[in-house]
Amino acid sequence: MGANFSAVIEHNFRNRDSLDKFLEELNTRTDLFPTIHELTNSANAEWEWSRRLDLPLTFGTRTTNWIADMKRKVDEAKLHQSYKYSTIWEELTVEKTISLKAPGSILEMEFNPHILELSSYIRWRAFLLDNDLRKICKELCSYMDTRYCIYMSDEFCASDSIYEGRTMGQYREELMRRFGESKQNIADMYREIGDSWETEGYFIERF
Repeated sequence: MGANFSAVIEHNFRNRDSLDKFLEELNTRTDLFPTIHELTNSANAEWEWSRRLDLPLTFGTRTTNWIADMKRKVDEAKLHQSYKYSTIWEELTVEKTISLKAPGSILEMEFNPHILELSSYIRWRAFLLDNDLRKICKELCSYMDTRYCIYMSDEFCASDSIYEGRTMGQYREELMRRFGESKQNIADMYREIGDSWETEGYFIERF
């Protein structure tokens, strides 16, 4: 099954200082995020804010011209570091979403003003059978002063809730509507079917 790990966590960033501090400490505080630093080797590289480029509203008119013109202007914007927003907080407040990528892109966080989705190219089945990623979620929950997170396969599109601006309460209501109650443990989400397997539902882990 082609699915990757995904977890949703409620965050407490309500101003520029709190978000800037988080990004700084994510890169520097091995005492707060030991598992993240071990996995990403971020002593030698930093998490990256995937900044939106400042691009023109229009490109070429014909399809072939439009594609070529867009590519050229994207390349120019990257070369000259022409970004739409000067701070990460400004981008979050205007666009309502931001993205952070770990060194090597092994982890990624997508934020809206209320919640974040932690995703990884670590496969969902690997998480279900050997769930060390729970330590990372616990570190993030502890930092953000929240007592739980929600695990489910990324094929069920938690990212939709990020881009639709949902709160954690609204996200949980949607999960209840689609899947019913949370599973009792992570193993309950994994089901073998002969030579194959499938995942079902979600699990709320409380710390």
